Amino acid sequence: VLPFTLANFHNAKYVYVVRDPRDMALCWKENTVYGGVQAATKVWLKDQQENLKVYGYLKDLNRVLMIKFEDLISNTETTVNKTCDFLNIAYDEKMLDFHNKDVVKANAEMAITGGWDDLAKPIIKDNFNNYKTRLSESEIKYIENLCNDEMEYFGYQKDFPYEADLDSLEKKLPDESTLVDKVALK
Repeated sequence: VLPFTLANFHNAKYVYVVRDPRDMALCWKENTVYGGVQAATKVWLKDQQENLKVYGYLKDLNRVLMIKFEDLISNTETTVNKTCDFLNIAYDEKMLDFHNKDVVKANAEMAITGGWDDLAKPIIKDNFNNYKTRLSESEIKYIENLCNDEMEYFGYQKDFPYEADLDSLEKKLPDESTLVDKVALK
C-alpha cells in the first residue's frame, strides 16, 4: 500500500499513533473476540516492527508525525494542534466534539466487539495505565520482555527488569488457546 500511495499521492502525509502495548493487550484480554494478552502482544510487536520501517523512511522525507495515544487523550488540544500543523490544516475546537456526531454514534453502536463504545463519549483523559491494576504481574512481564526494544524506542517505562527466558514467562500465563483469533496471528 505504501509504494502505491507514495507513487500516486506525492504530498501525502501520515500520522503514526502508537499505544502502550500493555494497555492494548488489556483491551484484547477484556474483549476476547481478538484473543488474549499473548495474541495482542504478538500483533502489537509485529505492527510496530513493520510501522517503524515505514516511519524511518517517511521521517527522512518529513512526511510522518508520530504521536502517542496517551498524549492524544491526556493532552488532546495540544496534540491535535500539533497534528493539524503537521498536516497544514486549521485547528478547530469542534474537532474535539466528534462524539456528538450521528455517524460516530452509529459506528460506535455497530461495532461487533464493544471496543468502540468510547467513541460516542467525550475523551477519557486518564484512560491509560489501566494495565497496572487489571493485568497480572506475569502478563506485564511477558509483554515488557517481548516488546522490550520497541517500548524503549517509544519511551514506555517498564515496570519490571528484562528477563531473557521468554518460555518461562509464557508458562506462567493463562491458556488462551480458546480465545485466539487465528487471523490476528498471521
